[in-house]
Amino acid sequence: MSKCPFHEDSAGQNQEGEIVSIRCKHCGEYRISKTALDLLKGKSLPSGWLTMLTRRALVSTRDTRLLHG
Repeated sequence: MSKCPFHEDSAGQNQEGEIVSIRCKHCGEYRISKTALDLLKGKSLPSGWLTMLTRRALVSTRDTRLLHG
C-alpha cells in the first residue's frame, strides 16, 4: 500500500489506474500519480509542497519534477 512519501503516519488507497489517494495527518488528503510517488521516495519535503497540494486536484509527475528541479 502506498503512503505519503514524507510521513509514515499516513495511508493510501489505489484508485483508478495510475492514481493513489493519500490521507496524511501532516499534508492532508491528496491524489497523486504512482510515478510521482516513486520520484518522491527517499527525497526530503520540498518547499512549496503544501502550497501545491492546496492548488492541485492531482499531483502529477510533472509537478514533482518542477518542485525538485
